[in-house]
Amino acid sequence: MAGKKKRGQTASLRENGCGESLRLLGDVAFFPSALGRLGDESLLQRGGGNADIADFAVGHERLHTLQVHTELALGDGGDVRADTAGFLGLTRAPNDAALHRAFAGQFTNACHKFSFVKRAAKSISEIPGDKFFFREILRAFAARQTYLLRAFMAILKPFAALRPQPELAAQICELPYDVMSSDEARAMAAGKPLSFLHVSKPEIDLPSGTDLYSPEVYAKGAQNFQKLISQGALKQDAKPNFYLYRQVMGQHAQVGLVAAASCEEYLANIIKKHELTRVDKEDDRVRHIEALNSQTGPVFLTYRAIAAFDEFVAKKISETPAVDFTGADGVRHTSWEVSSLDEIKFIEEQFAQIPALYIADGHHRSAAAGRVFKSRNGAGHSGQFLAVIFPHNQMQILPYNRVLKDFNGLTPAELVGKLEQVFETVRVGAATPRRKHELGLYLDGRWHRLIFKREFTQDKNLIEGLDVTLLQQLVLAPIFGIDDPRTSKKINFVGGIRGTAELEKLVQSGEYACAFSMFPTSIEDLMQIADAGGIMPPKSTWFEPKLRDAMFCHLI
Repeated sequence: MAGKKKRGQTASLRENGCGESLRLLGDVAFFPSALGRLGDESLLQRGGGNADIADFAVGHERLHTLQVHTELALGDGGDVRADTAGFLGLTRAPNDAALHRAFAGQFTNACHKFSFVKRAAKSISEIPGDKFFFREILRAFAARQTYLLRAFMAILKPFAALRPQPELAAQICELPYDVMSSDEARAMAAGKPLSFLHVSKPEIDLPSGTDLYSPEVYAKGAQNFQKLISQGALKQDAKPNFYLYRQVMGQHAQVGLVAAASCEEYLANIIKKHELTRVDKEDDRVRHIEALNSQTGPVFLTYRAIAAFDEFVAKKISETPAVDFTGADGVRHTSWEVSSLDEIKFIEEQFAQIPALYIADGHHRSAAAGRVFKSRNGAGHSGQFLAVIFPHNQMQILPYNRVLKDFNGLTPAELVGKLEQVFETVRVGAATPRRKHELGLYLDGRWHRLIFKREFTQDKNLIEGLDVTLLQQLVLAPIFGIDDPRTSKKINFVGGIRGTAELEKLVQSGEYACAFSMFPTSIEDLMQIADAGGIMPPKSTWFEPKLRDAMFCHLI
Protein backbone atom coordinates (compact mmCIF):
# COMPACT_ATOMS: atom_id res chain seq x y z
CA MET A 1 0.00 0.00 0.00
CA ALA A 2 3.00 2.28 -0.31
CA GLY A 3 1.82 3.69 -3.60
CA LYS A 4 -1.46 5.21 -4.59
CA LYS A 5 -4.23 3.14 -6.13
CA LYS A 6 -6.67 4.39 -8.71
CA ARG A 7 -10.23 4.70 -7.51
CA GLY A 8 -12.12 1.43 -8.02
CA GLN A 9 -8.93 -0.65 -8.32
CA THR A 10 -9.01 -3.94 -6.39
CA ALA A 11 -5.93 -5.11 -4.54
CA SER A 12 -5.10 -8.30 -2.70
CA LEU A 13 -2.66 -8.28 0.20
CA ARG A 14 -0.85 -11.15 1.80
CA GLU A 15 1.44 -10.20 4.70
CA ASN A 16 3.94 -12.26 6.71
CA GLY A 17 2.61 -15.62 5.62
CA CYS A 18 -1.05 -15.01 6.54
CA GLY A 19 -3.08 -17.92 5.26
CA GLU A 20 -5.93 -15.77 3.93
CA SER A 21 -5.88 -12.87 1.51
CA LEU A 22 -7.71 -9.65 2.18
CA ARG A 23 -9.57 -8.09 -0.71
CA LEU A 24 -9.46 -4.30 -0.78
CA LEU A 25 -11.72 -2.01 -2.75
CA GLY A 26 -9.94 1.17 -3.77
CA ASP A 27 -8.25 3.14 -1.00
CA VAL A 28 -9.37 1.58 2.26
CA ALA A 29 -8.21 1.43 5.82
CA PHE A 30 -9.27 -0.40 8.95
CA PHE A 31 -11.47 1.24 11.47
CA PRO A 32 -13.26 -0.64 14.26
CA SER A 33 -17.02 -0.23 14.43
CA ALA A 34 -20.07 -2.20 15.39
CA LEU A 35 -20.63 -4.86 12.80
CA GLY A 36 -23.95 -4.70 10.99
CA ARG A 37 -25.79 -5.84 7.90
CA LEU A 38 -24.88 -4.47 4.49
CA GLY A 39 -26.33 -1.02 4.09
CA ASP A 40 -26.20 -0.38 7.79
CA GLU A 41 -26.06 3.01 9.49
CA SER A 42 -22.94 5.17 9.30
CA LEU A 43 -19.98 4.65 11.58
CA LEU A 44 -20.73 7.28 14.18
CA GLN A 45 -24.37 6.19 14.46
CA ARG A 46 -23.55 2.69 15.61
CA GLY A 47 -24.27 3.12 19.28
CA GLY A 48 -21.70 5.60 20.57
CA GLY A 49 -18.92 4.30 22.73
CA ASN A 50 -15.40 4.97 23.84
CA ALA A 51 -14.49 8.66 23.69
CA ASP A 52 -11.05 8.04 22.21
CA ILE A 53 -12.53 6.09 19.33
CA ALA A 54 -15.24 8.65 18.69
CA ASP A 55 -12.78 11.55 18.85
CA PHE A 56 -10.47 9.78 16.45
CA ALA A 57 -13.27 9.22 13.95
CA VAL A 58 -14.44 12.80 14.15
CA GLY A 59 -10.86 13.92 13.48
CA HIS A 60 -10.97 12.12 10.15
CA GLU A 61 -14.18 13.51 8.78
CA ARG A 62 -13.33 12.45 5.23
CA LEU A 63 -13.87 8.83 6.17
CA HIS A 64 -17.14 7.06 5.69
CA THR A 65 -18.23 3.43 5.92
CA LEU A 66 -17.73 1.34 2.80
CA GLN A 67 -20.74 -0.86 3.72
CA VAL A 68 -18.54 -3.93 3.47
CA HIS A 69 -18.26 -5.80 6.76
CA THR A 70 -16.11 -8.70 7.80
CA GLU A 71 -14.82 -10.39 10.89
CA LEU A 72 -11.16 -10.78 11.81
CA ALA A 73 -10.69 -13.58 14.31
CA LEU A 74 -7.41 -13.19 16.15
CA GLY A 75 -7.88 -16.12 18.50
CA ASP A 76 -8.07 -15.87 22.25
CA GLY A 77 -4.38 -15.37 22.95
CA GLY A 78 -4.38 -11.57 23.11
CA ASP A 79 -5.87 -9.07 25.51
CA VAL A 80 -8.80 -7.17 24.00
CA ARG A 81 -8.05 -3.84 25.62
CA ALA A 82 -4.33 -3.89 24.86
CA ASP A 83 -4.95 -4.95 21.26
CA THR A 84 -7.50 -2.21 20.74
CA ALA A 85 -5.30 0.45 22.24
CA GLY A 86 -2.34 -0.72 20.18
CA PHE A 87 -4.21 -0.89 16.89
CA LEU A 88 -5.71 2.56 17.33
CA GLY A 89 -2.72 4.24 18.94
CA LEU A 90 -4.80 5.25 21.95
CA THR A 91 -3.11 6.85 24.91
CA ARG A 92 -4.97 4.55 27.29
CA ALA A 93 -6.68 1.20 26.91
CA PRO A 94 -10.49 1.38 27.11
CA ASN A 95 -12.14 -0.64 29.85
CA ASP A 96 -14.57 -3.48 29.18
CA ALA A 97 -17.64 -1.29 29.54
CA ALA A 98 -16.31 1.22 27.03
CA LEU A 99 -15.45 -1.54 24.59
CA HIS A 100 -18.92 -3.03 24.76
CA ARG A 101 -20.49 0.38 24.24
CA ALA A 102 -18.19 1.21 21.34
CA PHE A 103 -18.65 -2.11 19.63
CA ALA A 104 -22.34 -2.62 20.49
CA GLY A 105 -21.50 -5.67 22.60
CA GLN A 106 -19.81 -7.45 19.71
CA PHE A 107 -16.25 -7.33 21.02
CA THR A 108 -15.02 -10.54 22.64
CA ASN A 109 -11.69 -12.09 23.49
CA ALA A 110 -12.12 -14.50 20.60
CA CYS A 111 -13.09 -12.10 17.84
CA HIS A 112 -12.16 -8.53 17.02
CA LYS A 113 -14.84 -7.08 14.77
CA PHE A 114 -13.87 -4.47 12.19
CA SER A 115 -15.43 -2.65 9.28
CA PHE A 116 -13.73 -1.22 6.26
CA VAL A 117 -13.86 2.51 5.76
CA LYS A 118 -12.98 4.42 2.65
CA ARG A 119 -11.46 7.80 2.01
CA ALA A 120 -13.67 9.99 -0.15
CA ALA A 121 -10.76 12.02 -1.51
CA LYS A 122 -7.01 11.63 -0.89
CA SER A 123 -5.12 8.36 -1.04
CA ILE A 124 -4.46 6.22 1.96
CA SER A 125 -0.76 7.00 1.86
CA GLU A 126 -1.60 10.50 3.09
CA ILE A 127 -3.47 9.27 6.18
CA PRO A 128 -1.30 9.82 9.28
CA GLY A 129 0.84 6.75 9.81
CA ASP A 130 0.49 6.71 13.60
CA LYS A 131 -3.22 6.13 13.23
CA PHE A 132 -3.98 4.48 9.93
CA PHE A 133 -0.92 2.82 8.47
CA PHE A 134 -2.40 -0.25 6.85
CA ARG A 135 0.75 -2.31 6.50
CA GLU A 136 1.60 -1.99 10.18
CA ILE A 137 -1.90 -3.09 11.16
CA LEU A 138 -1.66 -6.14 8.92
CA ARG A 139 1.69 -6.98 10.45
CA ALA A 140 0.13 -6.71 13.90
CA PHE A 141 -2.54 -9.20 12.83
CA ALA A 142 0.00 -11.60 11.34
CA ALA A 143 2.26 -11.42 14.39
CA ARG A 144 -0.54 -12.69 16.57
CA GLN A 145 -2.42 -15.32 14.62
CA THR A 146 -3.68 -16.06 11.16
CA TYR A 147 -6.85 -14.13 10.57
CA LEU A 148 -10.02 -15.53 9.20
CA LEU A 149 -12.56 -13.88 6.97
CA ARG A 150 -16.10 -15.18 7.02
CA ALA A 151 -19.57 -13.96 6.24
CA PHE A 152 -21.78 -12.68 9.02
CA MET A 153 -24.58 -15.18 9.65
CA ALA A 154 -27.33 -16.35 11.96
CA ILE A 155 -26.59 -19.81 13.35
CA LEU A 156 -29.67 -21.89 14.16
CA LYS A 157 -29.52 -25.50 15.28
CA PRO A 158 -32.01 -28.36 15.37
CA PHE A 159 -32.73 -29.78 18.82
CA ALA A 160 -34.60 -32.66 20.42
CA ALA A 161 -37.65 -30.87 21.77
CA LEU A 162 -39.64 -31.92 24.78
CA ARG A 163 -43.22 -31.74 23.48
CA PRO A 164 -46.75 -32.52 24.63
CA GLN A 165 -48.48 -35.66 23.50
CA PRO A 166 -50.63 -34.49 20.57
CA GLU A 167 -53.92 -35.44 22.18
CA LEU A 168 -52.99 -33.57 25.38
CA ALA A 169 -51.55 -30.41 23.82
CA ALA A 170 -54.73 -28.35 24.26
CA GLN A 171 -54.78 -29.21 27.97
CA ILE A 172 -51.08 -28.47 28.53
CA CYS A 173 -50.01 -25.50 26.41
CA GLU A 174 -50.64 -22.06 27.91
CA LEU A 175 -50.04 -18.36 27.39
CA PRO A 176 -46.68 -16.94 28.58
CA TYR A 177 -46.14 -16.33 32.28
CA ASP A 178 -45.84 -12.55 31.90
CA VAL A 179 -49.21 -11.72 30.33
CA MET A 180 -51.32 -12.56 33.38
CA SER A 181 -51.40 -12.03 37.13
CA SER A 182 -51.13 -14.84 39.66
CA ASP A 183 -54.87 -14.59 40.36
CA GLU A 184 -55.68 -14.81 36.66
CA ALA A 185 -53.37 -17.82 36.28
CA ARG A 186 -54.95 -19.52 39.30
CA ALA A 187 -58.41 -19.12 37.77
CA MET A 188 -57.26 -20.31 34.33
CA ALA A 189 -55.62 -23.46 35.72
CA ALA A 190 -58.44 -24.39 38.10
CA GLY A 191 -59.49 -27.98 37.49
CA LYS A 192 -56.74 -28.44 34.88
CA PRO A 193 -53.96 -30.58 36.40
CA LEU A 194 -52.03 -30.72 33.12
CA SER A 195 -52.01 -26.96 32.57
CA PHE A 196 -48.48 -25.67 32.11
CA LEU A 197 -49.35 -22.73 34.36
CA HIS A 198 -48.51 -25.10 37.22
CA VAL A 199 -44.93 -24.89 35.86
CA SER A 200 -44.70 -21.31 34.55
CA LYS A 201 -46.73 -19.76 37.39
CA PRO A 202 -46.13 -22.31 40.18
CA GLU A 203 -47.16 -19.88 42.93
CA ILE A 204 -50.75 -20.85 42.05
CA ASP A 205 -50.12 -24.15 43.87
CA LEU A 206 -48.83 -22.43 47.01
CA PRO A 207 -50.70 -20.40 49.63
CA SER A 208 -51.99 -17.06 48.40
CA GLY A 209 -49.56 -14.27 49.23
CA THR A 210 -46.45 -16.44 48.80
CA ASP A 211 -43.45 -14.37 47.68
CA LEU A 212 -43.29 -14.90 43.90
CA TYR A 213 -39.48 -15.08 44.04
CA SER A 214 -39.09 -17.40 47.01
CA PRO A 215 -37.14 -20.66 46.55
CA GLU A 216 -40.33 -22.62 47.20
CA VAL A 217 -41.91 -21.21 44.05
CA TYR A 218 -39.09 -22.35 41.74
CA ALA A 219 -38.90 -25.72 43.47
CA LYS A 220 -42.64 -26.20 42.99
CA GLY A 221 -42.30 -25.36 39.30
CA ALA A 222 -39.54 -27.94 38.90
CA GLN A 223 -41.62 -30.54 40.74
CA ASN A 224 -44.64 -29.92 38.52
CA PHE A 225 -42.46 -30.02 35.41
CA GLN A 226 -40.99 -33.38 36.32
CA LYS A 227 -44.47 -34.68 37.08
CA LEU A 228 -45.63 -33.89 33.53
CA ILE A 229 -42.57 -35.71 32.17
CA SER A 230 -42.93 -38.76 34.42
CA GLN A 231 -46.64 -39.03 33.52
CA GLY A 232 -45.71 -39.08 29.84
CA ALA A 233 -47.67 -35.90 29.11
CA LEU A 234 -44.42 -34.33 27.88
CA LYS A 235 -42.00 -36.47 25.88
CA GLN A 236 -38.62 -35.67 24.36
CA ASP A 237 -37.95 -36.45 20.70
CA ALA A 238 -35.36 -39.11 19.99
CA LYS A 239 -33.21 -36.91 17.76
CA PRO A 240 -32.67 -33.23 16.92
CA ASN A 241 -35.18 -31.65 14.56
CA PHE A 242 -36.30 -28.28 13.37
CA TYR A 243 -40.02 -27.60 13.69
CA LEU A 244 -42.58 -25.29 12.11
CA TYR A 245 -45.17 -23.56 14.28
CA ARG A 246 -48.24 -21.95 12.71
CA GLN A 247 -50.65 -19.68 14.57
CA VAL A 248 -53.98 -18.54 13.17
CA MET A 249 -55.79 -15.68 14.91
CA GLY A 250 -58.89 -14.57 13.06
CA GLN A 251 -57.76 -13.57 9.56
CA HIS A 252 -54.10 -13.41 10.55
CA ALA A 253 -51.75 -16.38 10.12
CA GLN A 254 -48.01 -16.67 10.77
CA VAL A 255 -45.59 -19.59 10.48
CA GLY A 256 -42.31 -19.62 12.36
CA LEU A 257 -39.26 -21.86 12.48
CA VAL A 258 -38.66 -23.44 15.88
CA ALA A 259 -34.93 -23.78 16.52
CA ALA A 260 -32.15 -23.45 19.05
CA ALA A 261 -30.60 -19.99 18.65
CA SER A 262 -27.08 -19.11 19.70
CA CYS A 263 -26.43 -17.48 23.09
CA GLU A 264 -23.07 -16.30 21.73
CA GLU A 265 -24.82 -14.53 18.88
CA TYR A 266 -27.23 -12.96 21.36
CA LEU A 267 -24.32 -11.65 23.43
CA ALA A 268 -22.55 -10.50 20.25
CA ASN A 269 -25.65 -8.57 19.10
CA ILE A 270 -26.06 -10.61 15.93
CA ILE A 271 -29.43 -11.31 17.51
CA LYS A 272 -30.45 -7.69 17.89
CA LYS A 273 -32.34 -6.10 20.73
CA HIS A 274 -34.57 -3.05 20.91
CA GLU A 275 -35.48 -2.92 24.62
CA LEU A 276 -33.67 -2.59 27.92
CA THR A 277 -34.12 -5.33 30.49
CA ARG A 278 -34.62 -5.21 34.24
CA VAL A 279 -32.22 -7.16 36.41
CA ASP A 280 -34.96 -8.43 38.73
CA LYS A 281 -36.91 -9.90 35.81
CA GLU A 282 -33.75 -11.44 34.36
CA ASP A 283 -33.00 -12.96 37.78
CA ASP A 284 -36.47 -14.53 37.87
CA ARG A 285 -36.01 -16.19 34.47
CA VAL A 286 -32.49 -17.36 35.34
CA ARG A 287 -33.77 -19.06 38.48
CA HIS A 288 -36.64 -20.65 36.56
CA ILE A 289 -34.31 -22.04 33.87
CA GLU A 290 -31.86 -23.33 36.47
CA ALA A 291 -34.60 -24.97 38.55
CA LEU A 292 -36.13 -26.78 35.58
CA ASN A 293 -32.86 -27.31 33.69
CA SER A 294 -34.91 -26.29 30.68
CA GLN A 295 -36.16 -23.34 28.67
CA THR A 296 -39.92 -23.64 28.44
CA GLY A 297 -40.95 -20.27 27.01
CA PRO A 298 -39.62 -19.46 23.52
CA VAL A 299 -38.09 -16.15 22.48
CA PHE A 300 -40.04 -14.54 19.64
CA LEU A 301 -37.56 -13.62 16.86
CA THR A 302 -37.97 -12.17 13.39
CA TYR A 303 -35.85 -11.83 10.24
CA ARG A 304 -36.16 -10.26 6.83
CA ALA A 305 -38.15 -12.76 4.81
CA ILE A 306 -36.42 -15.12 2.35
CA ALA A 307 -38.44 -16.17 -0.71
CA ALA A 308 -36.81 -19.61 -1.00
CA PHE A 309 -37.54 -20.43 2.61
CA ASP A 310 -41.11 -19.13 2.27
CA GLU A 311 -41.62 -21.61 -0.57
CA PHE A 312 -40.22 -24.45 1.54
CA VAL A 313 -42.55 -23.58 4.43
CA ALA A 314 -45.61 -23.36 2.19
CA LYS A 315 -44.93 -26.87 0.88
CA LYS A 316 -44.12 -28.32 4.32
CA ILE A 317 -47.29 -27.12 6.03
CA SER A 318 -49.37 -28.93 3.43
CA GLU A 319 -48.28 -32.17 5.12
CA THR A 320 -50.01 -33.79 8.09
CA PRO A 321 -49.16 -31.86 11.28
CA ALA A 322 -47.77 -33.34 14.47
CA VAL A 323 -49.93 -31.20 16.76
CA ASP A 324 -53.07 -29.22 15.94
CA PHE A 325 -55.46 -27.62 18.43
CA THR A 326 -57.41 -24.43 19.05
CA GLY A 327 -57.05 -22.65 22.38
CA ALA A 328 -59.84 -21.26 24.51
CA ASP A 329 -59.10 -17.81 23.06
CA GLY A 330 -59.80 -19.04 19.53
CA VAL A 331 -56.15 -19.05 18.37
CA ARG A 332 -55.21 -22.17 16.44
CA HIS A 333 -51.78 -23.74 17.04
CA THR A 334 -50.27 -26.25 14.62
CA SER A 335 -46.79 -27.76 14.41
CA TRP A 336 -44.78 -29.90 11.99
CA GLU A 337 -41.50 -31.78 12.38
CA VAL A 338 -38.64 -31.03 9.99
CA SER A 339 -36.51 -34.10 10.43
CA SER A 340 -34.82 -35.19 7.21
CA LEU A 341 -31.12 -34.43 6.84
CA ASP A 342 -31.72 -32.66 3.52
CA GLU A 343 -34.38 -30.42 5.04
CA ILE A 344 -32.21 -29.60 8.04
CA LYS A 345 -29.28 -28.78 5.78
CA PHE A 346 -31.47 -26.56 3.61
CA ILE A 347 -32.69 -24.57 6.61
CA GLU A 348 -29.18 -24.14 8.00
CA GLU A 349 -27.96 -22.90 4.62
CA GLN A 350 -30.86 -20.48 4.24
CA PHE A 351 -30.30 -18.86 7.63
CA ALA A 352 -26.54 -18.78 7.11
CA GLN A 353 -27.30 -16.06 4.55
CA ILE A 354 -29.14 -13.91 7.09
CA PRO A 355 -26.95 -11.21 8.67
CA ALA A 356 -29.08 -10.71 11.77
CA LEU A 357 -32.08 -11.83 13.75
CA TYR A 358 -34.26 -9.48 15.78
CA ILE A 359 -35.92 -10.01 19.14
CA ALA A 360 -39.60 -9.17 18.82
CA ASP A 361 -40.65 -10.41 22.26
CA GLY A 362 -38.66 -12.15 24.96
CA HIS A 363 -35.79 -9.83 25.89
CA HIS A 364 -35.72 -11.11 29.48
CA ARG A 365 -35.88 -14.77 28.43
CA SER A 366 -32.99 -14.35 26.00
CA ALA A 367 -30.95 -12.31 28.50
CA ALA A 368 -31.50 -15.01 31.11
CA ALA A 369 -30.42 -17.72 28.68
CA GLY A 370 -27.24 -15.75 27.97
CA ARG A 371 -26.48 -15.53 31.68
CA VAL A 372 -27.03 -19.26 32.21
CA PHE A 373 -24.78 -19.98 29.21
CA LYS A 374 -21.98 -17.92 30.76
CA SER A 375 -22.41 -19.36 34.25
CA ARG A 376 -22.27 -22.92 32.87
CA ASN A 377 -19.46 -22.12 30.42
CA GLY A 378 -21.62 -23.51 27.62
CA ALA A 379 -21.93 -26.97 29.20
CA GLY A 380 -24.61 -29.29 27.88
CA HIS A 381 -27.04 -27.41 25.65
CA SER A 382 -26.83 -24.14 27.57
CA GLY A 383 -25.17 -22.47 24.57
CA GLN A 384 -28.51 -22.29 22.77
CA PHE A 385 -31.91 -20.91 23.64
CA LEU A 386 -35.39 -21.82 22.53
CA ALA A 387 -36.70 -19.55 19.78
CA VAL A 388 -39.46 -19.30 17.21
CA ILE A 389 -38.38 -17.21 14.22
CA PHE A 390 -41.00 -15.57 11.98
CA PRO A 391 -40.49 -13.67 8.71
CA HIS A 392 -40.95 -9.94 9.20
CA ASN A 393 -43.82 -9.70 6.71
CA GLN A 394 -45.99 -12.04 8.78
CA MET A 395 -45.62 -10.19 12.08
CA GLN A 396 -48.68 -8.62 13.70
CA ILE A 397 -48.00 -5.75 16.09
CA LEU A 398 -50.84 -4.33 18.13
CA PRO A 399 -50.71 -1.03 20.04
CA TYR A 400 -49.51 -0.81 23.62
CA ASN A 401 -51.94 1.65 25.21
CA ARG A 402 -51.55 3.86 28.30
CA VAL A 403 -53.87 4.58 31.24
CA LEU A 404 -53.11 7.40 33.69
CA LYS A 405 -54.01 7.66 37.36
CA ASP A 406 -54.62 11.44 37.55
CA PHE A 407 -54.32 14.77 35.78
CA ASN A 408 -51.31 15.87 37.84
CA GLY A 409 -53.35 18.58 39.58
CA LEU A 410 -55.01 19.91 36.43
CA THR A 411 -58.71 20.21 35.70
CA PRO A 412 -59.99 18.50 32.54
CA ALA A 413 -60.28 21.89 30.84
CA GLU A 414 -56.72 22.83 31.81
CA LEU A 415 -55.49 19.48 30.54
CA VAL A 416 -57.15 20.01 27.16
CA GLY A 417 -55.59 23.49 26.97
CA LYS A 418 -52.11 22.05 27.45
CA LEU A 419 -52.75 19.29 24.94
CA GLU A 420 -53.76 21.85 22.34
CA GLN A 421 -50.20 23.19 22.49
CA VAL A 422 -48.90 19.79 21.36
CA PHE A 423 -51.62 18.48 19.04
CA GLU A 424 -53.16 20.03 15.93
CA THR A 425 -56.51 18.42 16.62
CA VAL A 426 -58.15 17.84 19.99
CA ARG A 427 -61.78 16.98 19.30
CA VAL A 428 -64.28 14.19 19.69
CA GLY A 429 -63.30 11.29 17.43
CA ALA A 430 -62.76 7.56 17.02
CA ALA A 431 -61.21 5.37 19.71
CA THR A 432 -58.68 3.74 17.38
CA PRO A 433 -55.99 5.86 15.65
CA ARG A 434 -55.85 5.40 11.89
CA ARG A 435 -52.24 6.40 11.15
CA LYS A 436 -48.86 7.23 12.64
CA HIS A 437 -48.73 10.40 14.77
CA GLU A 438 -52.43 10.08 15.59
CA LEU A 439 -53.64 9.10 19.09
CA GLY A 440 -56.94 8.58 20.86
CA LEU A 441 -57.68 10.14 24.27
CA TYR A 442 -60.50 8.84 26.46
CA LEU A 443 -61.57 11.69 28.72
CA ASP A 444 -64.90 12.59 30.37
CA GLY A 445 -66.62 9.58 28.87
CA ARG A 446 -65.69 10.44 25.28
CA TRP A 447 -62.92 9.66 22.82
CA HIS A 448 -60.92 12.54 21.40
CA ARG A 449 -58.77 12.46 18.28
CA LEU A 450 -55.24 13.85 18.73
CA ILE A 451 -52.76 14.59 15.91
CA PHE A 452 -49.24 15.75 16.74
CA LYS A 453 -48.32 19.15 15.31
CA ARG A 454 -45.91 18.86 12.38
CA GLU A 455 -43.27 20.91 14.15
CA PHE A 456 -42.87 18.02 16.61
CA THR A 457 -42.69 15.23 14.01
CA GLN A 458 -40.43 16.71 11.34
CA ASP A 459 -36.66 16.13 11.22
CA LYS A 460 -36.73 13.37 13.82
CA ASN A 461 -34.66 10.22 13.86
CA LEU A 462 -36.46 6.88 14.08
CA ILE A 463 -36.60 6.71 17.86
CA GLU A 464 -37.48 10.38 18.35
CA GLY A 465 -40.26 10.05 15.77
CA LEU A 466 -42.02 7.11 17.41
CA ASP A 467 -45.45 8.00 18.78
CA VAL A 468 -44.55 6.47 22.15
CA THR A 469 -41.47 8.72 22.31
CA LEU A 470 -43.38 11.85 21.34
CA LEU A 471 -46.11 11.09 23.87
CA GLN A 472 -43.56 10.57 26.63
CA GLN A 473 -41.48 13.65 25.87
CA LEU A 474 -44.27 16.09 25.00
CA VAL A 475 -47.15 14.91 27.19
CA LEU A 476 -46.46 12.34 29.89
CA ALA A 477 -43.35 13.99 31.35
CA PRO A 478 -44.15 17.73 31.10
CA ILE A 479 -47.93 17.57 31.61
CA PHE A 480 -48.58 14.46 33.73
CA GLY A 481 -45.28 14.49 35.65
CA ILE A 482 -44.31 10.96 34.58
CA ASP A 483 -40.55 11.16 34.04
CA ASP A 484 -39.83 7.42 34.07
CA PRO A 485 -42.76 5.32 32.84
CA ARG A 486 -40.99 2.12 33.88
CA THR A 487 -41.10 3.02 37.58
CA SER A 488 -43.92 5.57 37.90
CA LYS A 489 -47.02 4.49 39.81
CA LYS A 490 -49.08 7.05 37.88
CA ILE A 491 -49.22 5.06 34.65
CA ASN A 492 -50.10 1.57 33.52
CA PHE A 493 -49.92 -0.19 30.15
CA VAL A 494 -52.63 -2.20 28.43
CA GLY A 495 -51.85 -4.55 25.54
CA GLY A 496 -53.78 -3.94 22.35
CA ILE A 497 -55.27 -7.43 22.48
CA ARG A 498 -57.65 -6.13 25.18
CA GLY A 499 -59.02 -3.46 22.85
CA THR A 500 -60.13 0.09 23.55
CA ALA A 501 -63.15 -1.18 25.49
CA GLU A 502 -60.75 -2.20 28.25
CA LEU A 503 -59.44 1.36 28.40
CA GLU A 504 -62.98 2.70 28.75
CA LYS A 505 -63.70 0.17 31.50
CA LEU A 506 -60.61 1.14 33.49
CA VAL A 507 -61.37 4.85 33.32
CA GLN A 508 -65.08 4.40 34.06
CA SER A 509 -64.19 2.34 37.13
CA GLY A 510 -62.57 5.42 38.66
CA GLU A 511 -59.21 3.67 39.02
CA TYR A 512 -57.77 5.77 36.19
CA ALA A 513 -58.46 9.33 35.06
CA CYS A 514 -57.89 9.02 31.31
CA ALA A 515 -56.42 6.74 28.65
CA PHE A 516 -54.38 7.07 25.47
CA SER A 517 -54.88 4.63 22.59
CA MET A 518 -51.83 4.32 20.34
CA PHE A 519 -51.15 3.55 16.70
CA PRO A 520 -48.96 0.40 16.57
CA THR A 521 -45.23 0.64 15.90
CA SER A 522 -44.25 -0.96 12.57
CA ILE A 523 -41.91 -3.95 12.32
CA GLU A 524 -39.81 -1.97 9.82
CA ASP A 525 -39.22 0.77 12.41
CA LEU A 526 -38.31 -1.85 15.01
CA MET A 527 -35.71 -3.51 12.77
CA GLN A 528 -34.16 -0.24 11.65
CA ILE A 529 -33.84 0.95 15.23
CA ALA A 530 -32.26 -2.37 16.25
CA ASP A 531 -29.89 -2.16 13.26
CA ALA A 532 -28.75 1.26 14.46
CA GLY A 533 -28.15 -0.07 17.97
CA GLY A 534 -31.05 1.99 19.33
CA ILE A 535 -33.30 1.28 22.27
CA MET A 536 -37.02 1.85 21.98
CA PRO A 537 -39.04 3.34 24.84
CA PRO A 538 -40.62 0.81 27.21
CA LYS A 539 -43.89 -0.79 26.16
CA SER A 540 -43.57 0.19 22.52
CA THR A 541 -44.89 -3.03 20.95
CA TRP A 542 -47.42 -5.75 21.67
CA PHE A 543 -47.13 -8.82 19.46
CA GLU A 544 -50.06 -11.13 18.81
CA PRO A 545 -50.74 -13.97 18.85
CA LYS A 546 -48.58 -14.98 21.81
CA LEU A 547 -46.45 -18.11 21.58
CA ARG A 548 -47.71 -20.91 23.80
CA ASP A 549 -45.48 -22.23 26.56
CA ALA A 550 -44.86 -26.03 26.43
CA MET A 551 -45.47 -26.38 22.69
CA PHE A 552 -41.70 -26.92 22.69
CA CYS A 553 -39.26 -27.12 25.60
CA HIS A 554 -35.47 -27.05 25.28
CA LEU A 555 -33.65 -29.19 27.85
CA ILE A 556 -30.23 -27.74 28.59
